[in-house]
Amino acid sequence: MIKKIFNLYRTPLFLSLTIAIALIATNLIKSPLDICYILVGSLAGTFLLDIDYLIYAYITEPTSDLSKHLRAFISHKDIGNALNHIYYNKNEVKEQSLNSALFQIALATLAIFTTSSLSGVFIKSLILATYANSIYRLSEHYFKGTLDDWFWVLKETPKKQSVGFYTFGLLAILIYSILLF
Repeated sequence: MIKKIFNLYRTPLFLSLTIAIALIATNLIKSPLDICYILVGSLAGTFLLDIDYLIYAYITEPTSDLSKHLRAFISHKDIGNALNHIYYNKNEVKEQSLNSALFQIALATLAIFTTSSLSGVFIKSLILATYANSIYRLSEHYFKGTLDDWFWVLKETPKKQSVGFYTFGLLAILIYSILLF
């Protein structure tokens, strides 16, 4: 199961691990407990955006085939196949609330506020890893040509140049938040 999850989430896990290393290195964290909190928070941030599929399966569309299969995997505690099912059927779910520009802007705001506050290192690393994975998912939509799924809140999909400026702004906020940590 661990190997299957690693194969499906290789890039997001690598991104989360990179965020964890950057947080530890830039802030000279020496406490073993804080290092563990940062690593666990960052790894949990890899999977936080997939809660959208659970919302879809249990609340928004519980009668669809994707929802029925996903609920069956979860009821049998087969997390590996549940993640596998989500990965291979992720294009079926449109208008996702957590995988969208609206949530991404909320995450950017949350990243700035939590890193500048006295929040714990677990929460900070969880939010920053989720935010970084959200930027990665935006890039996936960009290269697949499905930006209309990402910007479903807007009436029109932004032009590529606007998406470039938007992504640059998101990356600047991520770097700023890591330095604030």
